[in-house]
Amino acid sequence: MKNYYQILGTPEDASPKQIKTAYRKLARESHPDTNRDDPVAATRFKEINEAYETLGGSQSRANYDARLHGNHFNFGDVAGDVFQHIDEMFVNSAFGDFFSAGFGKKRKNPSQNLDLTVKIELTFEECVLGCIKTIRFSRNATCGNCRGSGASPNSDLANCQTCHGTGVFSHKQGFMSIRVTCHACGGAGKFITHPCKGCRGNGVTPEKKEVTINIPPGIDENSLLQVQGHGHVEKHTGDVGKLLVKLRILSSSTFERKGLDILSTKHVPFTTLTLGGNLSINTVHGDASIFIEPGTENGHVVKTKGYGVKLQSGEVGSHLTKLTVEIPVRMNQKQTEALRSFQETME
Repeated sequence: MKNYYQILGTPEDASPKQIKTAYRKLARESHPDTNRDDPVAATRFKEINEAYETLGGSQSRANYDARLHGNHFNFGDVAGDVFQHIDEMFVNSAFGDFFSAGFGKKRKNPSQNLDLTVKIELTFEECVLGCIKTIRFSRNATCGNCRGSGASPNSDLANCQTCHGTGVFSHKQGFMSIRVTCHACGGAGKFITHPCKGCRGNGVTPEKKEVTINIPPGIDENSLLQVQGHGHVEKHTGDVGKLLVKLRILSSSTFERKGLDILSTKHVPFTTLTLGGNLSINTVHGDASIFIEPGTENGHVVKTKGYGVKLQSGEVGSHLTKLTVEIPVRMNQKQTEALRSFQETME
């Protein structure tokens, strides 16, 4: 039987990372598209892929090692290896991606996470009242030079000879045949002989972008805004992810939020608390007037309905004003004498 370790040039105790590194190096060096004058390049490249397909999986490698050293393994080992591969395919692919021809059509490889997250700051008033924000960020966009192909203009893309342009590689495992992403081309099905200088063959380049979004009133710090079509661009398919906007709300020296209600503290002369009267307060919606009952105690809270957080659903909170007595620090002689006279009447 073939010694796959010798084909990849790795020892039998090589780590998975060493095997993967060796495979990638050999695959680049031995690819038929870069060795068109070598008649055995295709055969050598096929052996390299075959070796990696076996040694790249933990269970398939264990089974191979058992066969290599003449140890016995049974059908259950093969079946377990097959279904381990299938289980991995379910996690990383769709149902039709791994069965051989006749059991489903080839689908696009699952894209990497194309969503892009940005963080912005809002003032207390902006989060309560809502606002319009312009966000500037950088994302991966289709290369304008090669239009996402990754190849230099006027150069042809050659079909990958490993997968014949399909992007998948058929591999027999026991009694079944499975299809996995082609390791040679990464699922693209094409091989770039002359990479685009603008994107170095990646098909995407950094792009500075500016988006204006509407922040709805009443939003809180736990909210995550999603803007479709402004995330990263996938190089092969052109799919575009979402822009995810995380909010950081700055604290206010005047107001505090409790659900839909807004709290503030108002320092009031003790004479006003004692005698009562009208008092002007500041809210996020502007000035408002409240009435203080005679004999109001220090720390009393006055509720002003309709001056809290207003949601688009129609829910509205209140403004809660905590009244605290304001002790005069400096008084003139007339005020002091009047206060002493008042104190005497209380004795």
